[in-house]
Amino acid sequence: MRNQSISALLAALAVLGACSDSSSGPGGGGPTADVTVLSAAGRASSVLASIGGQTLSPMGPGEYQMVSVPAGSRNFSFQVQGSGITGSAGTVDLVAGDNYLLIAQDSQGVVVGSLVADTGAIVPAGKSKLRVIHSAGLAPPIDVYRTQPDFPTLVSVMFPFDFGASSPYLQSDPGDWSVVVTPDNLTDTLYATGPIVVPDGGRVTVVIVDSTATGGISAVVLHEN
Repeated sequence: MRNQSISALLAALAVLGACSDSSSGPGGGGPTADVTVLSAAGRASSVLASIGGQTLSPMGPGEYQMVSVPAGSRNFSFQVQGSGITGSAGTVDLVAGDNYLLIAQDSQGVVVGSLVADTGAIVPAGKSKLRVIHSAGLAPPIDVYRTQPDFPTLVSVMFPFDFGASSPYLQSDPGDWSVVVTPDNLTDTLYATGPIVVPDGGRVTVVIVDSTATGGISAVVLHEN
């Protein structure tokens, strides 16, 4: 009888050990996805982001951090400090081995999350790629243009380019890209990045964000590889 009790105890411990290795929570040891969390809300002086049970350091406008999160359906939340703005919470679905960008952006006074995957991110040899995401919730209607290494004249990235939109990855030769933001149907420059050097095989995401600078717009350049 005593041996049977010991066997039952060992079996129970084995089950508990298996549960502790589950990828259902942070540090579970299972497959993960890499998530870059970016604060794009200019009115949020501080965003405290949590995803998959992991809490990041507070971020100001334009700041970002990367974290590895167990794959699957994961909760996230944004606790916000700032004038006339509040936080929010939600859920994201993460595929193991994939890379994601979770943007905390101002949607009518609420900092909400926008999840963008790196779909189309593979860069052929001898090429470079760039995409643009519009996360400036306080901006007026805008047009977005780019120059690229094989075509230095301004060309529209995508039309229309509404708040929350993400362009596909655009492909060119390695070298200097740039992004220019103008008011909708006008030629005045609200913001320009200057040269963005993307090497052979490199890819970049440019996120347009709210800013207190002139024009109310800035951009964050993320070199992804």
